[in-house]
Amino acid sequence: MANVIKIRKGLDINLKGQAAEEYFDVKQPEIYALVPDDFHGVTPKVVVKEQEYVMAGGALFIDKNHPEVKFVSPVSGVLPHRPCRFPAARWR
Repeated sequence: MANVIKIRKGLDINLKGQAAEEYFDVKQPEIYALVPDDFHGVTPKVVVKEQEYVMAGGALFIDKNHPEVKFVSPVSGVLPHRPCRFPAARWR
C-alpha cells in the first residue's frame, strides 16, 4: 500500500512562459481497467463474475465496510478471466 501524503497548505509555483498549444490524435484504448488496489482504504467485494457481460454504469465491486459505496463500469463489455486475488475489471 502506498503512503498517502496530505498537503495542508496549497503550493504556489511561479512558472515563466505559457504552455505550448499542441494537439495530438490519440487512438481509442482496446482495454479498460478498474483495479481495486488503486483505491486506498477500500476492501473490495466483487459482485460480477468473470466472463460476464457488464453494462456501462453497472456495479463491479463494492466496499465491504460501506456496502452503499459501489464502483461502476465506465464502459460496456465482457470481463475476461484474471488469475489474481481480485479480478481487475478489464474489457476488450
